[in-house]
Amino acid sequence: MIEAIRGQKTLSQLGSQFKVHPIQIAKWRKAALEQMPELFVDGRTRKSRDGEADSNALYEEIGRLKVELDWLKKKSGDARLEELRALVERGHPDLSVRRQCGLLGVNRAGLYYEPVGEVKRTAADAIAG
Repeated sequence: MIEAIRGQKTLSQLGSQFKVHPIQIAKWRKAALEQMPELFVDGRTRKSRDGEADSNALYEEIGRLKVELDWLKKKSGDARLEELRALVERGHPDLSVRRQCGLLGVNRAGLYYEPVGEVKRTAADAIAG
């Protein structure tokens, strides 16, 4: 391979010497020359050639967003605030309560608030306090 890179012999001569087709030697030479700069790059900053790790992360993100979008389409519509609060599923396996409230536009604190009914006050209560 070094002889092919140096160009000291022709591809035909190298093919005859090593009993390999000259086109194969040319492909190996081209690949070696293209990948040679990567050999001298710091390993900490080297990026993956095929980006497989990046694409896996993107596919994971796409799947999560699809689950959220499907959930939102199913749950929302022309609903009032009380109805939107009722749509939040506290035990949903993929969406947290926080994320559901964000998607629905509901204040999370309001989700946990339960109004207390009116208390009847008597005249004695008004005088006492």
